[in-house]
Amino acid sequence: MRWLRWIAGALGGILVVLLVMVVLGVLRVRRMEGLKTPIPAETPSPLVLDNAVENTLRLQTRDGELVFDKTDGNLLAVVDRASGEKLIYSSAQGALWRLAFNYSGQTVASTDYSPAGARSFQYQWLPEQNELVLQYLLDPSAGKGISVEVRVKPVGESQFDFQLTLQNHQGYEVAEVRFPDGWMTQRESIREALLPIMPGVILNQGFFAQGGKDAVVVYPGWPGVFADFTGIRTAGGQVVLYTTPVAPPLTPITYGFKFTGCSGQTSICWVHVIKPRVSPEKTWASPVLHIRIGGGWGEAMEAYRTDAGIDRVKSLGEKLGPLFEKVSRAPLLKADASQLGLSFVDYPALLNRLPAPGLIHLVGYGPGGFDRNYPDFLPPDPRFGTTKDLARVAEEIRARGLLLMPYTNPTWWDGKSPTLRTLPKEVRLLDVVVVNDQGMHLEECYGCPTDPHYGYVVSPYATFVQERLQRLMDDFSALKIADILFEDQIGARAAVYDYNKAAPSPDSYLQGWIEHTRAFREMLLATEGGFDQLVETEVGFHGSVMLLERRGETSSWWGEGNWRYYPFVTQVARDRVFFYQHNLAPETFTHNKATLGWNAAMGYQLSYDLFRSQYGGGVDDEMLGVVVAFQSRAFASYAGERVQGYTSLNENVTQTDFETATVFYNWDAGKTYSLGDYSVPGNGFLLLKKDGSLVAGIFNRYNGEMLSPGEHYLIEEREKGAILIRQPKGKNTPLRVKLLPEWGNEQNLVARAFSEDGRMLQQKDVSVVGKFIILDYQRKLGDEKIAWYQISAK
Repeated sequence: MRWLRWIAGALGGILVVLLVMVVLGVLRVRRMEGLKTPIPAETPSPLVLDNAVENTLRLQTRDGELVFDKTDGNLLAVVDRASGEKLIYSSAQGALWRLAFNYSGQTVASTDYSPAGARSFQYQWLPEQNELVLQYLLDPSAGKGISVEVRVKPVGESQFDFQLTLQNHQGYEVAEVRFPDGWMTQRESIREALLPIMPGVILNQGFFAQGGKDAVVVYPGWPGVFADFTGIRTAGGQVVLYTTPVAPPLTPITYGFKFTGCSGQTSICWVHVIKPRVSPEKTWASPVLHIRIGGGWGEAMEAYRTDAGIDRVKSLGEKLGPLFEKVSRAPLLKADASQLGLSFVDYPALLNRLPAPGLIHLVGYGPGGFDRNYPDFLPPDPRFGTTKDLARVAEEIRARGLLLMPYTNPTWWDGKSPTLRTLPKEVRLLDVVVVNDQGMHLEECYGCPTDPHYGYVVSPYATFVQERLQRLMDDFSALKIADILFEDQIGARAAVYDYNKAAPSPDSYLQGWIEHTRAFREMLLATEGGFDQLVETEVGFHGSVMLLERRGETSSWWGEGNWRYYPFVTQVARDRVFFYQHNLAPETFTHNKATLGWNAAMGYQLSYDLFRSQYGGGVDDEMLGVVVAFQSRAFASYAGERVQGYTSLNENVTQTDFETATVFYNWDAGKTYSLGDYSVPGNGFLLLKKDGSLVAGIFNRYNGEMLSPGEHYLIEEREKGAILIRQPKGKNTPLRVKLLPEWGNEQNLVARAFSEDGRMLQQKDVSVVGKFIILDYQRKLGDEKIAWYQISAK
């Protein structure tokens, strides 16, 4: 029996050794897998796991996991728990945060702190607050340094919110907060990335495969960076990073993706640099940094909209009141006084040639023309007339069912303007303008080098600036010459650091203009560009990356074919603000079908230039009628509705779903695409109201029947008892129109032709074949243009 006990003991020892080897092997594999998380079963949310073996701290929700280094709080990985994929990981030099200073080459990073170091790091989980607190404490014996606290809060099933607070005892001004710093993602894993450059840009795999071209932008500012929001989608999931401010001032942020300087040939580096100016002995709190894991772009944008408070600001209807319907129906019609060359007394004749409705954007009316004499827009240039003449033009505009939006620019003042040439004795130039950290004014030249005129970027906090702009607003209000007031550059100007003595802090420049718009929001303001923190106070944002594409700039930025448009801004804010193309650039006015279809797909209002240039436009061009008809009769029917979904039917056709309408757009300029009973040519589109009340677009086949040769711009409105059909562009054509549900095929129907001013020109019987009316659509009756047909019972 002794030998049996010996064998049993030996076998037991072998099993123990094997068990130890298995455990060690598992731990080794875990290390080699780079902290990869297994696919979870049902895990409580949130859950903190303190892993002594890995020296890590894991914070989880249902969909995502954050892996922190226990020794310094560095965020080592962002993990999709469904796939186990590390969507983001830290570089060897990475840190949760890193600070840079003005006039000092040194940096301070979270990795400079440790549990046992003179600069100490400690963490604590607060279950009642549902927060992880990471604390970085300065060396008490050093007499200077940085103290930082980072709070991390799981939110719902997919999100983590971070906020950093620092106390600056370093002796230098903090100029950069890289939060986070050193993030990387494997390039080959990225399917696409999203940037909110208006209306939105998707970078595809081609961009990440080509390497060498960075995609880094500055929020807010040119070329229309609407938000601090970016994300990637990989085969293993999606992660989105965005910030929302907690308190003023709004601080500029540089963010995006970099190849240059990124360690490793297979990775791309994330950039996220907040740029405050934190003076010594001051405390600063970051905006809230949101990390969202899983879901789709739409879910992330909904979360951003809520966190940014966009869902809580007034709707367009609330901002505009009775004007909402009028503005919805009115395309922007640019009228550059200098280009048109008309005196104000001649404007009634011009207005008589314009179809209504429309929003007249009056530009270049001030003394000297465009980009001169600011802020002295009134009285206008005597070449055109007096202030009273301008007020009479405003009356004439409204009498014709039009609206007026004059141009101003409050941010840049001409050095030769009467205002700056006659400053009060007690006011110096440096009291008025933006001052840099060397005490010098900020000067800008417009028209250089061919037609130079110099001016100054003014400080929005300067008392003299505020008083002068108040007088300008009072003049516009008293003279009733602005239904909407356009203020250039507020939504597009890059952030500057303003050391003017009136500024509350050097990084408050942008906040100053936000406060300006808040003070004058009752004027109904619109601006160039636009960003999320202006949604509350503006009714119109003007600009899109289309302008940069047409000028050839996007090819050098991202590479041809490496990106596409995405309706980010119209999904998050179209119910709060109208979106237009740039208010001045002729390249993007709706002078062609491609721009018309683009605006339909992205949810933009239409715009048109009354002065004819090499890009089209002009009072006599047929596209003017197209623009007015489509904006007033089609696009207005779902104005103020957000984009609900955006999908690709194939590589060239997209579907945009609004709340009550759907738009199909053919991005291929050379091929016709069939959509059920309709066919649209290259760059054509189909717009359908979901209740069947509207069909509009550009067609060569309609209700299953080919139209006459050429392209036909058609708008069919279906209401109780009548169908209205417009063709503002296209040849005469037979047209099949579906019967209204209440009409039988024995119904006696007539088609009445009307002129633009509403006179009935003709009445004729129409035949009914099956479920369709057969209409012979004629563009003219004799010498008179037919504006629309009305089909109804006799």
